[in-house]
Parts: sequence; C-alpha cells; structure tokens
Amino acid sequence: MTTSFTDDGPFPPSALGENAAGRLSDAQRKRFSGMSRGLRKGELSFAAIAVIIGALVAFASGPAKDATVKPIIGLVCLAIAAILVVRALGGGDKITQDVRAGRVESIDGAIAKHVIHTDSSGSSSELHYLDVGGRRFHTGASGYEIAPDAGYVRLFYLPRSQRVVNLQIIPGPATPDLTPASLQTVLENVATGSHGRGEVGRAEARAQMASMVTKFTSQVEGAPVPPRADQLDQRPLTEAIIGTWSSPLMTVSFAPDGTATQTIAMTGKQTSGRWSVDAQGQLHAGLGGQDESANAWISGDTLTISMGGMSLAFQRQAPSPPTNGQAQRFTCFAVRMLATAFSRRVSGSVPASTAATSAAAVVAVSEATCDAAAVYSTMSAPAVIDATTALGTE
Repeated sequence: MTTSFTDDGPFPPSALGENAAGRLSDAQRKRFSGMSRGLRKGELSFAAIAVIIGALVAFASGPAKDATVKPIIGLVCLAIAAILVVRALGGGDKITQDVRAGRVESIDGAIAKHVIHTDSSGSSSELHYLDVGGRRFHTGASGYEIAPDAGYVRLFYLPRSQRVVNLQIIPGPATPDLTPASLQTVLENVATGSHGRGEVGRAEARAQMASMVTKFTSQVEGAPVPPRADQLDQRPLTEAIIGTWSSPLMTVSFAPDGTATQTIAMTGKQTSGRWSVDAQGQLHAGLGGQDESANAWISGDTLTISMGGMSLAFQRQAPSPPTNGQAQRFTCFAVRMLATAFSRRVSGSVPASTAATSAAAVVAVSEATCDAAAVYSTMSAPAVIDATTALGTE
C-alpha cells in the first residue's frame, strides 16, 4: 500500500502515540471540541426557533374553535425548546460526552468504505463511513478520501459517537504470490465473501487482492541491472533462448525456426508470433503485425526481459516431447506485454474510478489475454479492487 498520511490531514501520524495510549492529542481535542460547540449552538438555535413558533401560534388571532388548541401547541414548542436548551448546556450529545471523557479506543482489521446519500426537499448530502472488523465508524469527506480502499488498518475512534479519530496502516496476513490459483481464489472470495463471513470476509479478500497486486507490480516494475558478464550465459542469445520458459502467470517458448508462443497459465490460451534478435542484441517479437523490442539476458536458468521500466523473469523448463498437434505451438512471448504497458503508461492509465473499465481489465486477466500484466501495471490498487467488486456484483 502506498497511502501515506500527514500531520495536517485527518489522520496525523504524530498523534498515534497518544491515541494508542487511549487519549486524544491536544490538536484532536481542539478539533472535536469545536465540533461539540457547533452541535450545541445548533441545538440552542433550534430551541429559539421552537420558542418563536410556539409564541406565534399561542398568541395568534383565529377562530374560537382553535382557542384551546393553540396554547397546547405553544406549550409543546416550549417543552421542545426546554429539552434542547438542557441538552445543549448539559452536553448531552455523544460527541460532547466523548470529548469530556477524552477516551480513545481502537480496532484492527480489513477496511471497507461506504457513502450514504440522503435527499431531502431538493437538497442532498453524503455521510461517509469506514468499516473495520464488522463495525461502522463515521468520518468526514477528507478522511474518507485519504483512507485506503483496501488493506489492514488500526482504526482509532471515540467510543460513544463512533467517530474516527485516527488511522494507521498495519501489516496483514502473509500474502501469497500472484499465481493463477491464488488469483482465482481471491476473486471468488471478493465475489462471495470469504468462508461465509459476509462483508468482513469480502473486505479481507479485497485487502489480500490489493496486497497481491502491489507485490506483483513491485516485481515487474523497475529496470534491473544485468549481472556481471561472467554470470551471463556465454552463448549468443539466439541460441541460449531456445526452449520453454515459465513464470507464475504464463509460459513462453522460442523455437529455432523463429516462431514463438505464449500460454497463459490460468486458461491455457495460446497466442503465436515471430521472434528474432537484432545486431545490437535486442530481442524482437511480432504480434498482430507489430514488432516490439526489449533487452533480454540469461543467467543460469533465468531469462529476464526488460523494457520501458518494467521487467519479467522466467525460469527454464525441462524439455518434454511434444504431443500431437503441439509441435508448432511455440508461444509468443512477453515483450508485447511489456511494450503495451509502457505505451499505456505514456498515453494514460486505466481510470481508477471507473469500476466497469477496471472490471474489463480483470476479466482480461482471468481470460488470459496477452495484455493482462500491462493492465495490472497501469491500474492502481483501488482500481483493481473496484474491478473485482464489479465482477462480484454482476
């Protein structure tokens, strides 16, 4: 997770020590005290309005038949005003009680975010909430925006009003590598809720998905430095690369006749093309009429392909005799995947806020298109989470 908080934001890191000790910091106490004063002023204003309405009704002229009703309405308004005054002066609201107590509690778990829209008399408003551990806590719009869309957090809150005080990102359970099997499991958990645990299980699955995507992105992003010359395969690349190479997501094969195939591990879908090595030692692959190039080197049994600030490592597979119909199925390799990621990074990324677009990207992964890793490299973790959620609700 890349979310970071600052002291001038809704979740100040400098206050975590005092919050962990169960109390508000001075700045937090001042902020919630201001909120408390605002609520009490509002109650006094409503009390004044109730008194005015009651007086106008009680002393207004009108038909004789209303003579007994008007004083009753006036007394009701006066009673409402009295209750509001007592509540305002006594600090009966939950936020005021929390501020006076000064106690802070915390809860750990996977996070989810919700917005409730309300419409009344032509005006609309939004209430923002963070869910952790099966409980819902109220936060402001700024807190909602900066909070991570998925992941494990420690949420500090006021116990009576259930108001969010602070948020800290914490490590979650160990994250499995992004493989076809683990991806399929997480997608199913996001769609159905992990082990029947409903929203809590779904939030945990989303957190795991975000962590897997972040881990995978960190593995493919960055241009690795080739090892020393004495650690490289001494044969020409055109000779050393012949064979089949695998990664957790795909297998690529290079044939001596210049054909290549790529097989996506999750579905077994294959795409074919041509490969070559130019005079500068760069690896070329043609797919769909396009020729893409990348740096490539072999060290031991590892093939590394690097292009546009991204890299992918493959491990050599032991040769196996081809079955009927498989002799010519040598797969197209990941150069186009890396080139597509680079071109998309230049021209623009997948919109993080469009769940439908993101869902199409994850479908591309599950259906094993050659573009899968390129989409992952350009999507933010929130976009992937929106995607998996969209898949689960279709």
